[in-house]
Amino acid sequence: MRRSRILAAPLLSLLLAVTPASAGQLIYGTAATGNSILGYCLRENGGLAPDPHVQKPTVNNPRRVIVAGDVLYVAGNTAVEALRIESDGRLTSLGKTPRTHNANPRDIAVDAQRRMLYMPHRIQERIVAYPLAEDGSIADDFQSCVRADVLGGWEDVEVQGDRLYASATTFRGEIDVYPIAADGSLPEPVLDPDDVDPDVGQPCDSSNNMITTPLSQRTCLDGASAFVLQDEMLYLIERFNFRLSAFRLQPDGLFSPLVPIGDGGCGSLDQQARDSKTNEIVNFIDVIQFRGTVFASFFDGGRVHSFPLKDDSSDQPTRLPKKSKRKTNRDFSRTPVRMAAGEAADGQLTLYVSGGDNDRIEAYRLRQAKKGLLPRNKPFSRTTGIRQTFVNDVAIATADAACN
Repeated sequence: MRRSRILAAPLLSLLLAVTPASAGQLIYGTAATGNSILGYCLRENGGLAPDPHVQKPTVNNPRRVIVAGDVLYVAGNTAVEALRIESDGRLTSLGKTPRTHNANPRDIAVDAQRRMLYMPHRIQERIVAYPLAEDGSIADDFQSCVRADVLGGWEDVEVQGDRLYASATTFRGEIDVYPIAADGSLPEPVLDPDDVDPDVGQPCDSSNNMITTPLSQRTCLDGASAFVLQDEMLYLIERFNFRLSAFRLQPDGLFSPLVPIGDGGCGSLDQQARDSKTNEIVNFIDVIQFRGTVFASFFDGGRVHSFPLKDDSSDQPTRLPKKSKRKTNRDFSRTPVRMAAGEAADGQLTLYVSGGDNDRIEAYRLRQAKKGLLPRNKPFSRTTGIRQTFVNDVAIATADAACN
């Protein structure tokens, strides 16, 4: 029963951090069934201390953790909590967003200037922007929002420059791109012109029929799920056809324009083609890019796949191979969810994986091979399992003092 009860947690948790790892750093993991944050010291070789340095209660069913400067932001079912990282790596609460029933964010994001927290409210079909104070604490109410007819399907959100990117697993599947103003706010929704009987309220009210027209979008994707941005490249999990796809964005960060060529439906739109894609493989749940390799976690298969990017005559390889070049050993005692990657103080590279059902974090050594950056088959380091925690996300952060 335990696995079926918490299967929704990883499906509702989808980003990761790619950060240098060294002495004085920690990795934090969300303990979904324990309603807490676990913090583990990282060794100089990138290995994990077996027992937690920090264990702190947080929001209900935490499923996503990100780092912005010296603050952790942790998303749960109904709220996001801000936690200051103290000099020794311990955590102090800076407060939470108000509770929003059925918000269920699978991801959150903070802009580069740390002015705004972006949080999907899935059932309300909106992404809201909460102003952040100088210390990283969250305002009592959101300032602005975007709204879309995505049937509660918001999956992943990312910020790059003055753009907010959001994926949605709807009947058509889409990635929408919205502008971010100089103060971090989002454009105001307007009345849907197709609505003949509007219930007009405030633009961000969940009960109205207002929508925000995106700057750009790519629709008709087969279950647009987790994605990662790397400069002009966007790597996406298309959940319904079990593959990864890559899109090359224009210099302005947008997709090429949609051109109607018919009367309706996906076949009536001329849209940007995929730059590359894998074969149909498995139902991946998370994706990251680290030093020229894309890694994707396979929750039900208990393993991680690696896809070293292929040369396309550009400065950096960007094309996905058809098949993964290396898979970690299959182990059904683990259900890998989100990942992070880093370089240790001694120069070794490490992939960190939240283990889900095995209640721990595992570290895989990465080696540079002729085919690209590949993980070893087995973890070289892991934390001690803490029963009924279900660690489903990880993020690397720096403490001012060495972590022991």
